[in-house]
Amino acid sequence: MEPSEAPLDSPFSFSWSEYITWYQRIKADQLDPAAKTFDRILTSALDQQLPQFDRHRIRVATSRVKDPARLWAKMTKRKYHGQIVSLESIPEAIDDLVGFRVICNNLSDVTRLQDILADLPSSDTSDAYSLAIEPNSTKDYFDSPKESGYRAYHVNLVTIVPGFDKHARVRGELQVRTLLQDGWGELTHEDTYKPGVRLPDLATTIARRMADLLATVDDLAQDLRNELDRIAERTIADEESSDVRPTENHSKVKASETPPPPQISNDSREALYDGVRTIVASLKHPALLTDVAQQVQSKFGTDLIRGWAGHGSFRDLLTAAVADVHIAGTPARVVPPGTPRDEIVDLSTRTDFEIPMIIRKLRVKDRNTPAVGRRQISQVVTAVRDTVTATVWRELELASDGLTGIRDVNKLSQRARTAASERGEIVSRPHLDYVFKALLWNHCLKADLTVEEIRECLATHLISRANIVGIPVEPEDPRRVRQWLAQEQ
Repeated sequence: MEPSEAPLDSPFSFSWSEYITWYQRIKADQLDPAAKTFDRILTSALDQQLPQFDRHRIRVATSRVKDPARLWAKMTKRKYHGQIVSLESIPEAIDDLVGFRVICNNLSDVTRLQDILADLPSSDTSDAYSLAIEPNSTKDYFDSPKESGYRAYHVNLVTIVPGFDKHARVRGELQVRTLLQDGWGELTHEDTYKPGVRLPDLATTIARRMADLLATVDDLAQDLRNELDRIAERTIADEESSDVRPTENHSKVKASETPPPPQISNDSREALYDGVRTIVASLKHPALLTDVAQQVQSKFGTDLIRGWAGHGSFRDLLTAAVADVHIAGTPARVVPPGTPRDEIVDLSTRTDFEIPMIIRKLRVKDRNTPAVGRRQISQVVTAVRDTVTATVWRELELASDGLTGIRDVNKLSQRARTAASERGEIVSRPHLDYVFKALLWNHCLKADLTVEEIRECLATHLISRANIVGIPVEPEDPRRVRQWLAQEQ
């Protein structure tokens, strides 16, 4: 045998046959159960935390256990040689033995999922969890695409699989993609990225151009969704602002009291009423009045419901169609039929009601407003504070005289997201952008800002924005906004 044909020494202390025996055991005992657990718990979290009518926008698409041959090929890469010293060290070195993918309709859905993940515990702070985030494992390829053009969000999740004599911690890699970027990945994965094959420059260039074009379409799709949502929300918000009736126990408007216009036939009116009843009957949790209205619009189109079939407002149409409907809370929520009375009253104690009313109203007018809970807004403010230091200012070569611009804001926001990711934290990109821009526009952005200074500037900005877009500011609103921002993590 020629020297060039001599077999290479294995980089591992174990043989292929030993590896296969180990793989089959760990797959049955840990990896397969973990894949099912990841799928089940994440699906349950999405069911509980997403509004019912938005649930379809985010879905767990696939889950898999890495093929043994692919895993062996990955292990032979040089970067793992010093890490894999035994079979037992493989799960510590390779973080995607279990992989699962979530597909989101829009970029804002990716952000919403990140907010849900941010509420998970860290795997290094407790041993008692069903699902946790592994610190320092986030990779945001939306912000920093791979050279190939690949765009996604990756993070490692950890679950605990019970065993006969002990429990095992199993990691899984979660990949989050938009519909368009998932389509690009499916189109290019098998045709373009064959391990060990060098592709012609033209092929890689075409694949990258496809990814860039789809990223642009993603941005356009997000703009379209924002505009459609804004129109629908503003319609209901305007109705609510002109509706002086109380939200609890308001008088029912009978269909006979508000006759439909002549162009709506009796059959069409009955079809509309029946559709509204079906939507309300399907509710599992209280749903925003705006969400229910959007479902009705989606089902019947604009012609049939113009003027809400002669009722003037969606609330009146709803109460005419569903005699026993309950509408409660602020903003108004449609309560599922049969909900106990005490639970209807308890709407005022739900988590999202810790957000000041003026912030929720501002969110309708300005969809970029960070209308989130106290813990999340505190996390954003802290991430901003940790970024606007003199050290970072010098590293990014920002103007020492405080004369910054939008490009500087983008640099700071990117730096904050990277630092948060390295700490194992998930901080919303749009929320960071909003706070940095608020500081810029109010001439507050400078090095070594304190948390208190950031909060005060942000509070001033939010109240000013409410005034600009025509939202009445009550005397107590500034205090409530500052109280919301002052909540510590």
